[in-house]
Amino acid sequence: PSYYGVKENTNNDSNISILPNPNKGDMVIRFKGITGSVNVMVYDAIGNMIDQFGFINQDKEYDMPYSLANHANGTYLFVVNGEKYTVAKKVVVKK
Repeated sequence: PSYYGVKENTNNDSNISILPNPNKGDMVIRFKGITGSVNVMVYDAIGNMIDQFGFINQDKEYDMPYSLANHANGTYLFVVNGEKYTVAKKVVVKK
């Protein structure tokens, strides 16, 4: 499916993974082989942006802890923009 003009990447070779999925609100976003400027936007199921952040990644593999524990159960979309790519990942929060 396509979200906000970005096709969800369901390929297992993706450079972005969110684990575990589904989860209870706490997760790790794994950036693998992605360096440089990275921007992440998080949307709820009705399309509201609930978070946005960016960073410069200089590591070949980077695990970033992330929490949606203060948000409702549901499906969330993470849209990751890098220097050479845009990837969308769906995450289910079920407490």
